[in-house]
Parts: sequence; C-alpha cells; structure tokens
Amino acid sequence: MQHVDDVTTEADGVTEMTLQPPDSTCCICFEILSSSGVQQLSCGHVLHEKCVREMRRFGAIGRCPLCRHASDLLTPMQDLIEQASACRIRDANVECAQLASEVLTLDGTNGHANLLLGELYRSGQGVHKDPCKAFALLEEGRSQGNARCATQLGVLYGDYGMNSKAKELYEEGRRGGDARGALYLGVCAMDEGQDQQAKEFFTEAVLGGDAGGFTYMGCLHDNAGDLLIAVSFYEIGWRHGHVQALSYLGSLRRDQGKLDEAVRLLELAQQLGDPEAAIELADIRGT
Repeated sequence: MQHVDDVTTEADGVTEMTLQPPDSTCCICFEILSSSGVQQLSCGHVLHEKCVREMRRFGAIGRCPLCRHASDLLTPMQDLIEQASACRIRDANVECAQLASEVLTLDGTNGHANLLLGELYRSGQGVHKDPCKAFALLEEGRSQGNARCATQLGVLYGDYGMNSKAKELYEEGRRGGDARGALYLGVCAMDEGQDQQAKEFFTEAVLGGDAGGFTYMGCLHDNAGDLLIAVSFYEIGWRHGHVQALSYLGSLRRDQGKLDEAVRLLELAQQLGDPEAAIELADIRGT
C-alpha cells in the first residue's frame, strides 16, 4: 500500500502528509496504483477512484480505511441522500440539488436522488427550470421502480395538458404504494365532479400518510357549502404539515369577508413556500 511520511508543523500543530513514490497497491482492491484514476484523501492516503465510489455507494463510514481520518471525500451515499432530503424539507433547494447531483455521480440509477433533482428541475427551485431534464431524471427513477417518480412524472405530463397520460402515471404510482398518486387521482376525480370517487382516493391518501388528503377532503366540503366541516379538514391538514391547507383556509375566510384572517393565513402559507398563496394575496390587495 502507499505510505506517507508525517511532518508536523510547529507553527500550527497540523500534521502534513507527504506521499512516497506511487509504487504500491490500493488497500481496497490490492491492485497497483497508477498516476491516473486515483483519489488522494485529506490524510494523504491514495485509493483508486472506483474504489472510493464503491465504498461510498455501499456504506463506508466516511473515514480513511488505513488511518481512520475523517474525509468528506468518503461521505457515504446514504448520508448524502438523507442530507438532500432534509434540505428539500426546509426549502434549501440549491444545496438539495448539489447533494442529489453528487449522489447521481456515484449511482446514476438512484431513485430517490433522481426524484429530488427531477422535482427541482420541474419547478425551477434551486436550479434553472428544465422540463427535459426533469423528464429524464423522473423517467430514470421510474425505471428503477420508484413509485413517487411515476407520480411526479404524471404531474409533469399534467403541466402540459396531457391529462390522460398523467392519470395513467398517477395510477402507476398509486399501485406502487405512493399515497401521492392516490391524492392526485382524487383531485382529478374532484375536478370531473366525481365526488364519491374523490373521497375514496383522498381517504386512501390519508391512510397512506399523505396529509394532503385531509386538505382536499376539505375542498370537497367547501365546494358543497359545508363550510364548518371544510374548515375542520383544512385545520387538520395544516396540523399534519400540508401547507396548501392554509391557502385554502385563507381563501375561504376571504370569501366570508374575514380579510384580516385571510391575509394572515395566506402570508404564512407564502412564507412556507406555497406559490398559490401569493396569487391569492395579490387578488385581495388588488395588485
């Protein structure tokens, strides 16, 4: 294996690593190291790039296998996915895109990374909006069996008025276990006036863990004039983390003439990232 000479700098107490001539083997695959296709870690040890990729894909602990020195170059792929997901939740979309892209350099077929980056390219959050890239990423995730990718691919088709294809993909996502697929099928049924079918899909979405089912159940009652029940469902949806419930509740309060409450709810929804809230606020303010 490739060795290092330790040189301690008196001024800052930092140990520097000086590499000996590359005449040794990689400690992962035990093959000879060459001047190309190698990765030098911050500790100075050298491994094959392909070995580093495989370590990260299959759960390395983020430390040099020789000296146990921590290295960002060895961050496990699963850690990157978890970090990217956390960034998406808190709307740190630029960082989410960077982390998801790094995952895809390690494993281009990773369904969750394709989903995250595909959603960002579809919406233009954190990256320049690019439906073609979104399609390619979501289709790749779908081909790997990611049910949410199928559902979100349906949303992309819906963006361009291809509703029949969108519904096929929602159903595919739903059958794959994605509650969001059931939710979107419910929205389609509601728009088509099939309220009973919509209620069944929304119930399925709630049972599958998607709080949007509560919100859209509220929409059904709102449309039917059952406002007290609608408010209850909107509030449940919001308590379970579905931000769009605030916008619907704000719209209901606007229609009731309760403008101060409507503005407060819509401003909160806007702060939490619902783009529809800004449209409602502009309408109230006449701008």
